[in-house]
Formats: sequence, structure tokens, C-alpha cells
Amino acid sequence: MEHYDFAQLYHEYYPKILSYLNRLIRNNEVEDLAQEVFIKVAKSLAGFKGDSKLSTWIYRIATNTALDKMRSPEFKRSHHFISDENLSLADGSEWHDDGSTPADEQLIKTEMNQCIRSNIDDLSEKYHVVLVLSELQDLKNQEIAEILGTSLESVKMRLHRARVQLKERLNTNCNFYHNSKNNFACVAKSYCYGIKISHFVFICACFRIYSFVKRLHY
Repeated sequence: MEHYDFAQLYHEYYPKILSYLNRLIRNNEVEDLAQEVFIKVAKSLAGFKGDSKLSTWIYRIATNTALDKMRSPEFKRSHHFISDENLSLADGSEWHDDGSTPADEQLIKTEMNQCIRSNIDDLSEKYHVVLVLSELQDLKNQEIAEILGTSLESVKMRLHRARVQLKERLNTNCNFYHNSKNNFACVAKSYCYGIKISHFVFICACFRIYSFVKRLHY
């Protein structure tokens, strides 16, 4: 059985898991949740038999931990009221406007990400999780099947249904257009959860999610 150095493992995987959890639940306690994941990893590492890739095993622990959190009554009561003061990028870093992008383009990105993310978040749990793993974490379908403990065909079916539902939601809740530079963009038809767009500074995996939504729209 291969020996794994936990410190090295933590250094390599903690940023990825923090990013994943941030994309999955967007909760103010996401860093605490990431720490909980790696406490479980540390306790179980000696028993890891290598039946799957180490990364798949860690993602499985993170997913189950996140699902337990998402199913808790406390989370269900509070997840619509995330404080915009504590929002950060999907990778856990704070967003700063360095002046390299004009203010109007930054606003378009912010509006678009608010619209997209709020609609992804409102998908049912099984569709939400599989879509984040596929489109935001860029994992292959077989990896997702192993993480979720289901079949490859089930993952393909969930992804198909998730994309159909997301497309329907986006067409209902978002206005799509091309801006002055002919870039594809969208904006929510109304404020989501009472959070003003100008205060909702959450830029996710920018151009990947744009191209994904563009494929859905067309």
C-alpha cells in the first residue's frame, strides 16, 4: 500500500477542494467546511486502498461533506441570505479591479455571473452537484460517477437533464444580448434574493462558464 504524506496532500488539494466547495454551496463557513473535509481525509488516509484515484477519493469525501451541510435545516434557512461583504472568487481569493478591464465590462461580467450562478444554485441537488463537477471543476464523466458512487450512464443522464433545466431557467430568468463589442452576455430580469447587482461581486470561472452558457443558449 502506497504511503501518502498528508502535508503534501493538503498543500496540493486544499485549494482545489476550497474552490469546489465555494462553487457548490457559497456559504460563509466554506473554509470551515474545507477544514472538516481534510480532518476526515487525515483520519481515513491510512485506510485508503487505492481502489480509485486519490483525487477522486478526496472529492468524494468533500462532496458527501457538502451534501450533509446542504441538507441541514440551518443551511436551508440561511443559504438565500449570503452576505455580499464576504463573497470571494470561486478559487477563494478576493476580487480586485486592477483597471485592466473597463468598468462597463466588469459590470457585465458581474451581472452575467450573478444571473448564471443564481440559476445553477437553484437546480435540484443532484443536478446542481453534477453540473458543478462537470462544468466548473472540469472533471470527466467517469470521475464524476466514481465520486458520486453511481453509474456512468446515470451521470450522463443527470448532466443532460441539468443542462436542459438550466437552459429553461436561464431563458426564463435572464435577458441575453450582445454588447457593444459583440460579446455574448446576459443579465438577470430581476434582482436575485434581494441582492443588488452592484454589490454582488462574484466572478466564477469566467470564460469557461460564458462559453458553457453560450452553448446552452444556442
